[in-house]
Amino acid sequence: MTTEPPVLETLNGRRRRSPVVGVCLAALSSAAVALIAVTSCFGNGYVWTAPLPTPTPTATATLTPTATATATVTPTATTTPRLSIDLPPPGPEERW
Repeated sequence: MTTEPPVLETLNGRRRRSPVVGVCLAALSSAAVALIAVTSCFGNGYVWTAPLPTPTPTATATLTPTATATATVTPTATTTPRLSIDLPPPGPEERW
């Protein structure tokens, strides 16, 4: 009958690992794989790129408007022909 030395027995962690730790490690590794798979679908994934510089506004020459003479037309009043029938005055519901 062979027995392992006590040093190798302490290094062997399979004996003391509980199923909960195994499930947690499996969930963590599958989450990491899923994160890598999802981010690889969208271009470079989590790669930091320097922000684009904001353009600085440059002064541009603007033309100043010059005054031009415009002829103004004076409106003339014209009379509206009267209707041939007399209408009754508007009621309270018909007022604006």
